[in-house]
Amino acid sequence: MTGLPTQGLFTNAATTNGQAKQAQDDLRDFVAEGLGGAPLTELTIAGGVVTPTAGQHSIDTEADAAADDLTNIDQTNLADGRLLLLRNDTNGRAVTVKHGAGGAGQVLLTDSADLLLDDTGNHLLLRRAGSAWVEVGRFFGTKAAAALDLLGSASEGQVLEFKGGQWVPGTGVPTGAVQ
Repeated sequence: MTGLPTQGLFTNAATTNGQAKQAQDDLRDFVAEGLGGAPLTELTIAGGVVTPTAGQHSIDTEADAAADDLTNIDQTNLADGRLLLLRNDTNGRAVTVKHGAGGAGQVLLTDSADLLLDDTGNHLLLRRAGSAWVEVGRFFGTKAAAALDLLGSASEGQVLEFKGGQWVPGTGVPTGAVQ
């Protein structure tokens, strides 16, 4: 887990050439650990846990099993506040992200229900918040039916409005809305 160089380090006349070089390397590593900072790499579940090393990973089942549960995400390499984008590694194997499994690195999903990642188009965006990973958003790719299930009774093509902390069927496009 790499932190940013101290503010003012590069403009401080007392900074040595060696310190500046190290700070540049640290900055490069910090960016590489972030969302989109490095190519997507695969993590394999081991005992329900994965250990991310960057901001985006595909998740595969332990021993290439047909299905597996992801209960916790190790926090060793990503600092508090960091984003993590996950997707299923292989369409033929299903990963269930378990909600609130307990312990450090537990995943807290918005709807308080487990999430099935069974298609490489499904993505889950998390943010590290203390000892947990909290859902920021999920993306369903070509699985429109799964998105509609999450949103409730909406139908494809219907306008939705966010009211009372949830998405509900709306009556039309609000004035000034982006279309």
